[in-house]
Amino acid sequence: MTKAQKHVFRQELPEKNEPLINRTRHYILPTKKLLTYAGLIFAGFCLGLLTIFFYTQVQTTNYQIYCLKENLAVLDMETQELSGKLARLSSLEKVEAAATTRLGMVPADYSNVLLVKVPEEKKKSVATEKGNLPGRTTRLNHKQAQNWLIQAFVNLVNRS
Repeated sequence: MTKAQKHVFRQELPEKNEPLINRTRHYILPTKKLLTYAGLIFAGFCLGLLTIFFYTQVQTTNYQIYCLKENLAVLDMETQELSGKLARLSSLEKVEAAATTRLGMVPADYSNVLLVKVPEEKKKSVATEKGNLPGRTTRLNHKQAQNWLIQAFVNLVNRS
């Protein structure tokens, strides 16, 4: 025979298991310390931004210097090329060839040269005269214009 046994189950309320978050202690800082730490973090962040800004400015300036150096090198090469061209084109042979071919000039014939002897006192007076500049004709005083032939020759030579 079987006897039915009566089992009594007791159900108890479970113990309150506190979550882990609640088991840790929260340290609440005083307001003064909290503001100090927040200020230090903000100052560090601003310092980092300032450092990045100055670094980019230095890099930008370095790039501009690099570009200017490249331009300077190109300009130096062009200057050397132009100096070489100028030296080639200004040589006496080139000038003489251009004068004879393009301008129709003829070489000088030294057999028809006229030499004029000017007295020493006239040379000094003409050289010390204030208005006597190269490329300008000036009127000579009556005392200086004793010979009309010399005066005509001087006027012809001073014409440019």
